[in-house]
Amino acid sequence: EDGPQLGLVFQFKHYPQKMNAHVTAVGGKEMEAAAVSFWPTFREWCKESGATEIEAWTSPAMTRMLARLGFMKAYDVVRMPC
Repeated sequence: EDGPQLGLVFQFKHYPQKMNAHVTAVGGKEMEAAAVSFWPTFREWCKESGATEIEAWTSPAMTRMLARLGFMKAYDVVRMPC
């Protein structure tokens, strides 16, 4: 009835020198609060699975939100219409 507290979609991305857990989508009614308790377990599981880093391509607002969990801005994604 209240909806999910936290939802996460990710995939492992294999790069030539490392493997990352790429977060495709994250959200939920209590995302920030739920993420604080969930995140350490998820990080450890990713590490045990062979991931070197957890990455996400995000909007500026989500980048600011994820910074509270320890994410650091790595690069910008830019787009233009065809």
